[in-house]
Amino acid sequence: MGVHVGALALAVGMAVLAALSFVTAYRNRYLKAWLGNENDHGQFAAARAALRGQGIVLIIAASVTSLVAFAPVLAIPADIGMIAVAGLMAVQGFLVWRLYNSRDLFVRQILGETASLAFWLSIISLFAWAAAERMLGLPRLAALDLVVAAMALHGASIMRLCVRRLS
Repeated sequence: MGVHVGALALAVGMAVLAALSFVTAYRNRYLKAWLGNENDHGQFAAARAALRGQGIVLIIAASVTSLVAFAPVLAIPADIGMIAVAGLMAVQGFLVWRLYNSRDLFVRQILGETASLAFWLSIISLFAWAAAERMLGLPRLAALDLVVAAMALHGASIMRLCVRRLS
């Protein structure tokens, strides 16, 4: 088994988004564009904290995805690899929960909207592939292929909302 190219591409994409989150958090010009406001009425500190938190979550997600992509090539023992994956996922889950619960209604709305959009896009895509498997004889997908596709759709939905917000 070699490196899973889709997972590796997803990990690189998440790392780039993490870098963009950190740059936006630390550059006033980008932060003002993100917030759509030139004047700080107390929201800049909260926005910086949210962007830093999102960047950390993305770095952890990129790390765990890279670990899964490279594990067969690096000959990481299965039990050690799974412990590392479970530990990173637990930390990431806690941080996402904390980000969600510590933010305002707007951030919660964005998270809910992206999750809903990604869910429905994933369901439609998976159903279309399943139909093509049965009717056209396309090959079966591995579980990691499905996860990568779902995460890519979720990331695309987040980017769509971010672009819409900055426009």
